[in-house]
Amino acid sequence: MNEKIYELLDSVYKSAASAKEVAAEAAQSMRQNAANAAYAANQAGAELLANAKIRMKIAELEGQMNSMLRDLGKLLYATHTGDPTPSEVMIEKLEEIDRVNAELEILRGGIAKEPVTPVCPTCGAAACEGDGFCRECGGKL
Repeated sequence: MNEKIYELLDSVYKSAASAKEVAAEAAQSMRQNAANAAYAANQAGAELLANAKIRMKIAELEGQMNSMLRDLGKLLYATHTGDPTPSEVMIEKLEEIDRVNAELEILRGGIAKEPVTPVCPTCGAAACEGDGFCRECGGKL
């Protein structure tokens, strides 16, 4: 009878050792998934920050553009009312408006060309547009 108890205890010990190994593997997998998710969140945050900076620059340039157009309108109206503005001044203002407009177009194009890549919130793996579940870990997107 003692032999059966020893066999049972040995079986319990082996099961516990096996469970310990499985738990260690699961913990490692969870650490890796957490690291991947943190990396993906960092990348997404960096992308959002870069786009926010571009949008702030666009807003600043749009404000400058409005101010320049207002000034140009005043000069044009002054010319209309009999106080002519030299053509060099008008050309200089128009060229400045063209420069700011070109810069705005470049900045607007930069935002449009940076699509946000969807990532899994669980493991951080890249996901395809339209996926409902992660292809790596099966987590809901």
